[in-house]
Amino acid sequence: MYPLMREALIQFLVAERIDPEELVAACAEDATHLARLVANHVQEDHTLRLVYRAACGAG
Repeated sequence: MYPLMREALIQFLVAERIDPEELVAACAEDATHLARLVANHVQEDHTLRLVYRAACGAG
């Protein structure tokens, strides 16, 4: 599931300026299995975080 939504997720995070780490923290507090699953994938996706930082100009 994650590979299918990864590109759209990156686009969403960049457009809304939501840091992937913020998403992980928010999903970790959610009790649903799906939210925790997405958070785990984002947390392990170093490339996603790098693309976000490059696109948003964050160090």
